[in-house]
Amino acid sequence: MYQHLLFPIDGSPATQHALASVTALAASLKAQVTVLHAYQFPVLPTSIVNPLEATYSAEMGHLLQEAGNALLEQAATALQAQGVTVRTLL
Repeated sequence: MYQHLLFPIDGSPATQHALASVTALAASLKAQVTVLHAYQFPVLPTSIVNPLEATYSAEMGHLLQEAGNALLEQAATALQAQGVTVRTLL
């Protein structure tokens, strides 16, 4: 039937609850799962010239990326523990 499932995550409790269902479905179908997390890099208006604010934006982007990667790794580990082939995408 299905060979590949897309599982978007956002770190919410609903995502954690859905992970069990996705894991069971993927295992029963022997399907690969792509776990996707999207985030928006903080963009400051071009009128801002303060270097401190630009540094803050870059730091926030880095923190968001780290948090997203942690969410992906957590979901991938849970899926792989059940023998599911996983790909992550940030």
